[in-house]
Amino acid sequence: MTVGSENDIPEAPVEPVNRPAASPPRPRGSGAGIMMLAVCGFLALSLMYMESAKLPIIAGRVVADLAFLIPLVLSVVLCVVNYRRARGVEARFWLIGASLNAVLLTAELYFLWFIVTGGPPPPIYAPFQILHVAAAALFLALLATMVRLADTPAPMQARWWLDLAAVAAVVYVIALRIFVEPLFAKIPEATAATNLIGSVYTAWGVMMLVGGIWILVRPGLMRWRLWERMIGVSLMIYSAGVMLWPVWFAAFRDGGSADERSVLDLVLVLGHYLFVMAAAERLLNADQAWPMRRLGPAKSVSGRTATYAVLGVSVVALPVLVASAVLAPAGTLDRTVFACAAAFIAALMVGRTIVSAIENGRLFHTSVSDPLTGLYNHRYFHERLAAEIAGAQRYGEQVAVLWLDVDDFTRLNRLAGHAAGDDLLRHVADALTSVAGEHDVVCRIGGDEFAVIARGKNAAEALELGCRIEAALAASAPGAAAPSLSGGIAMHPTDGEEAAQLAQLAERTSRWAHHRGKGRVLLYDAERIGEAPDSEQGMHEIEEKSRLGTLRALAAAVDARREASGTRSATVAALSGALARQLGLDEERVKLIEVAALVHDVGMVSLSDDLLAKPEALTPEETAEMQRHPALGERIVGASAPPEVVPWIRHHHERWDGDGYPDGLRAVAIPLESRIIGVCDAWDAMISERPWRRAMSATEAVAELRACAGTQFDPELVEPLIRLVEAFYRL
Repeated sequence: MTVGSENDIPEAPVEPVNRPAASPPRPRGSGAGIMMLAVCGFLALSLMYMESAKLPIIAGRVVADLAFLIPLVLSVVLCVVNYRRARGVEARFWLIGASLNAVLLTAELYFLWFIVTGGPPPPIYAPFQILHVAAAALFLALLATMVRLADTPAPMQARWWLDLAAVAAVVYVIALRIFVEPLFAKIPEATAATNLIGSVYTAWGVMMLVGGIWILVRPGLMRWRLWERMIGVSLMIYSAGVMLWPVWFAAFRDGGSADERSVLDLVLVLGHYLFVMAAAERLLNADQAWPMRRLGPAKSVSGRTATYAVLGVSVVALPVLVASAVLAPAGTLDRTVFACAAAFIAALMVGRTIVSAIENGRLFHTSVSDPLTGLYNHRYFHERLAAEIAGAQRYGEQVAVLWLDVDDFTRLNRLAGHAAGDDLLRHVADALTSVAGEHDVVCRIGGDEFAVIARGKNAAEALELGCRIEAALAASAPGAAAPSLSGGIAMHPTDGEEAAQLAQLAERTSRWAHHRGKGRVLLYDAERIGEAPDSEQGMHEIEEKSRLGTLRALAAAVDARREASGTRSATVAALSGALARQLGLDEERVKLIEVAALVHDVGMVSLSDDLLAKPEALTPEETAEMQRHPALGERIVGASAPPEVVPWIRHHHERWDGDGYPDGLRAVAIPLESRIIGVCDAWDAMISERPWRRAMSATEAVAELRACAGTQFDPELVEPLIRLVEAFYRL
């Protein structure tokens, strides 16, 4: 039997209303099926590619090129579909993926046109090669998106790109001298332009390969899903093909046995096909979150260490390149390359210095600004106030501190929600900045508190500023919707010499203005405010008395609607407080428990009299209506009760075994305060008369408490409560 409810009838277990619905199971084997399709598709394309060697030259080249065209077309289509279904950074990721595959597709169609027209393959400086270089740049942008670089602030992005460009310049020079020039020396028609363009491929490939390895291998950073791993592997395969492309070009131009049907071509096809499978896998698992889930702090090289390494490479490479340019013979390619690389890296280092300065300025602004309103924050207020006072003392000027408090903001936040509260704060900030003078400092120093530091203004001018702020608010939202401010002004040096003292006096005056009628700005008056004994404590007592008066009125309204004694709420509150003290809780917490117990049933004011006084068992629909009262009580008292007690009211009908309401919490998941109120409420309900049953005797109620310990009630609370009631009733 469930005891202590308003109808005291057996109740069916209540399903928790806040438990999330189970997500639909993911189809098993989807990853294995995708991999099987990938293997079969790649084998089919490889077979088609190899069989093309048996066809006439032009026909064979056309068939072989289809092995490239098919996955590229599929990649573009799937990337576009994923882009239309994605949002934010992931949408940007798939847009870049669609762009790069479209560029590669255009390059392959251009190459196919050369084949169909019977001409020779395009030279290394043809648009075909330029498109491939552009695609490599897009692949690098794709890597940046995967590591969340796209989410970082613009200065940080610029700094990273400058660092990468500096490293790329060094890699380019090394690739040209050590790899490409010796390789292309065997090609009779190779020129300086051939060497320069071929080195671009190798440099881009190295950068992409290192970036892909960094993403996939870096420990402790990301948990990769199947499609993410396939994207990473496809990038690495493609980067390897790009890096070794000069080998393919040299073999083809040198008349060796290698041609378009080389192993390098098949490697590139594999990279393209893996990208297709990754896009398809993502499409089949669109419910997975993006970006990748973070497992914890990275255990590999930190971002700061990597930055220092890049700077070290640039600092060492710059003098080496300058020396190499000076020592190289005049008019040679070496001198031109070394000089251009040195100038490029020097320009990048200057640009990086500028970007770092901008980034440091942004970080400083963030540290002293309020993110919601854009005004200066609490920390900056105190630092700036001290500086302004020091300057005013030096030049014999006055400083006014205007402290402003938004009236009834807490009530608005609770009733209309935090979004409406944020809009109001931004609205007030706009009004303040529109009225404040050019040299006035406007700050947000608390949840609903603002301050203005006005150096060089006397008391009359500061008071006029406060009035203009009120007028600006009223003009911006005329009528009842206009917010009001209560403000206080303290002056240096007449009211105080120190920054902390001046701020305290202005805040105290603001509170005084609030309790004198709201919507007004007052000057600090030592006779009315400063000499009052503990005026801040007095303001706090006024607030508490007002709050408790409201809560007692709500509790009386509930008790008046019951046919039983009109003191039931006070009885539950007193018993809950006594039990809390017996458990050793501190006195402040005990007082809050008494407040919550006083209004624990306030949600019943919304129930009909017929339902409250019904003499027989309730129907299932009526039971459901009755069980809404804890949640309704939470909403009703939200604007008046201390915020700590609101969840205690909501959960006072939860059960130890989880069959209570409204959320089906169980055991220690139920707040201790709610458990205390619940067991005391049940005791009072059992010994009180009801229209549908007689009151239990104290002995019967004690037996019922023990019977329900561990099911309805916290077993650790039952015996302490029984000791209390036994002492009172002398059982």
